[in-house]
Amino acid sequence: MKKHHFLKHVIQTVMLSAALLLAAAPVHADGGLQEDSSSKTLLQLLQNTYWQSYYGSLTLPIDANGNAVLNGIAFLKLPNAPGDGTPGSINLTISAKQPFFVPLFAEGGTSYTDGTPPDDFLDLNIYRTLVIKFTIDGETIVNSRNVMNYFSQSEFVPVIPYRFGNLDSIIWTQSVGVYNGPLSPGHHVMKLDVRNTIPAFGAISEFHNTWNITVLPKNK
Repeated sequence: MKKHHFLKHVIQTVMLSAALLLAAAPVHADGGLQEDSSSKTLLQLLQNTYWQSYYGSLTLPIDANGNAVLNGIAFLKLPNAPGDGTPGSINLTISAKQPFFVPLFAEGGTSYTDGTPPDDFLDLNIYRTLVIKFTIDGETIVNSRNVMNYFSQSEFVPVIPYRFGNLDSIIWTQSVGVYNGPLSPGHHVMKLDVRNTIPAFGAISEFHNTWNITVLPKNK
């Protein structure tokens, strides 16, 4: 199967799966995804798809506001922050009645070209011990007590080619992210403060990110 035909098949399959899961997943305006088996499966699907799109192995439609979308769900872009604690911010626009997904903290495993064994999944304690606070308009959605409700991990099939030095492919993701129902029209602010207390691949990362979001009225 040619690559573009394969990607079209993947997108169609993912969109169908998302549509079926969305029918079962309880969401509410200005609130987060409630935890049950269907919502956790949806979260895993969204996080896997987000990173495939981010790394360029999957092409998603782009809406009129510049957001990649999956079955109407906006995948929000990330502020340009280096992960050393330097604050980052970004201005985004979404439509009324549009749910969205945004990742908060993620790690990816790779395979290698020099015979090094591929990375195993990281110890979950790295995520359980995150110092994290994510708010929407000042309301706390994710914190250190409930962070694992927003965690998922999955392998990439097929793997994502990533040729750099002795790196060959990205083979899995572990990610904390939020799938949220539509926000009311107007201006909204999301803020994230997160730092891992246990090194991941030998590193401590720290982010202080702000999303300034404009939600367009229904007639826009």
